[in-house]
Amino acid sequence: MAQHKLTWVLVADGARGRIFAARQGARKLTQVGPDYNSENRRTREIGSDQPGRVFDRVGTGHHAMEPRIDWHRQEKQQFVAALAALVNGASLKGEFEALVVVAPPETLGDLRKALNKHALGRLNAEIEKDLTKLTVHELVPHLSQVIPPLSPRRRVSPGRSR
Repeated sequence: MAQHKLTWVLVADGARGRIFAARQGARKLTQVGPDYNSENRRTREIGSDQPGRVFDRVGTGHHAMEPRIDWHRQEKQQFVAALAALVNGASLKGEFEALVVVAPPETLGDLRKALNKHALGRLNAEIEKDLTKLTVHELVPHLSQVIPPLSPRRRVSPGRSR
């Protein structure tokens, strides 16, 4: 019996992620694993939220230093890197044959950087939208163009011939 091609769909943003599987010929998505969520911590819990003070030898007095790190952006990048590591591992194990990524543009760029060559080689489509809050049934219409088996089946009335 022939093995049907399995496509993984990664739906993510910087704080949430879900992975779905679509088997060729089947007309549904099934979730693979749990929902992945970032902790969404406050800035003071991630790093310093107050700029440091520096003594100005040339001028007269002190001034605040600008923060060099956007702590929330760094958190999002770390979360996306963890999702990418999961996909990278599954790709190397051969758990899927094709990959579709659905994410907002910034997250999509972070994912491209974090996916290994093997996973990128299986990347069939990208959708630049934040669809993380949609249910499985709401997600299917957005994927029907990139995963053909998910498109609605045409119904032919039985007994009618031309």
